[in-house]
Amino acid sequence: DSNSELKHLTADQMAPLALKDSMYYHYDEWFSRFQGEIDRLKSSSPSMENQVELMKFHFNYAGLLGELCHTLAFTSKYQDDKITGRFLYHSLQVKGLAYEILDNVFVTSDQEAQANFFLGASEGYIGIFEYGKGNLIEALINGFHADTHLERALQLDPELVDVHFGLGMYR
Repeated sequence: DSNSELKHLTADQMAPLALKDSMYYHYDEWFSRFQGEIDRLKSSSPSMENQVELMKFHFNYAGLLGELCHTLAFTSKYQDDKITGRFLYHSLQVKGLAYEILDNVFVTSDQEAQANFFLGASEGYIGIFEYGKGNLIEALINGFHADTHLERALQLDPELVDVHFGLGMYR
C-alpha cells in the first residue's frame, strides 16, 4: 500500500515527491502529509533530531505553499492572503527552529550545517516573496541574510549541493 509506505518517509524523502506532484498541480495531499508529520514531531519527545526534521517539514510545507502562490499568480495583485499567510507562518517556523538548533550547545556540525542551510533557504524564499510584493528593502535584507547563512552551511559541509543552487539563485 503506497499510503503506508509514504508514512515512513523522512522530510528529505518526501520533498522531491511533493515537488514532482506540484508540477502537475497536486498540492493538497502533500499539505496534509506535511502537516501530519509536523503534528507528529511536535508531540514527540524533544530531541535535536526531531527539531531538525520538524524544521525540514516546515520548510517543505512553506516551499509547497510558495509554489502554489507562483501557480496562482505572478504578481502581488492576485495573491491569496490565506495562502501567503500560511507560507509566512511555516517560513517563520523554519527560522525559529533553525535558530534554536544553532543556539543548542549540543549541536553537531552536520546539524549546524543543516540549520544554516534551511535558515538561508527560508530567508531566500521570504526574500523572493517580499520582492514579489514590492517590498524591496525587506527582500534585500532577507537575501543578505540568506547569503550569509548559505555560505556558513557550505563552510560546514561543502557537499551540500542544494546550497550552491540557493547561492546561485540569490547571486
